[in-house]
Amino acid sequence: MRRRPTATLLTMALVMSSIELGAVTAFAQDPAADPLAEAKALNKEAEIKYQTAEYEAALALWKRAFAILPDTEDTRTIRNALVYNIAEAHSRAYEVSRNPTHLRKAKILLESYRENHTQLYGDEPAAVQERAQASDRIAQLEQMLADSEARGESATPLSDGAEPTQPAPSPNP
Repeated sequence: MRRRPTATLLTMALVMSSIELGAVTAFAQDPAADPLAEAKALNKEAEIKYQTAEYEAALALWKRAFAILPDTEDTRTIRNALVYNIAEAHSRAYEVSRNPTHLRKAKILLESYRENHTQLYGDEPAAVQERAQASDRIAQLEQMLADSEARGESATPLSDGAEPTQPAPSPNP
């Protein structure tokens, strides 16, 4: 199965949303004041992190982009594309950490992506094919989870995506 790169999926959604929203706004001069512009900047940074195998950093950036976008009709496609990207980053983070919690989160997120995709795009042939690919990916994640359990890999809580904190200094005797 060949998938579009995750960056392409979100970039297309961001471009389409910009067109729908009339991208030139009073906020265009200050990206921090425009959630869409800020999400685009975070997406660009996340794409770089993802492409350079810094999956935890990409996760944090895509989560921030998701959090700043209001849940409106105009941003639903972007938010759903971000869910897909976050799921794929979790899947790739598992490859580095071997923490099956990443796989569980990826599976849950892709199930959500698929459900929302149905609401967003209906039953057009391209949409049905996209969801079939998401279903195939979910089946792959389920197999990866089963394999992980068979190897005895242990799940540990994941950080919230923030930079790791420094360990507390040991007390002096």
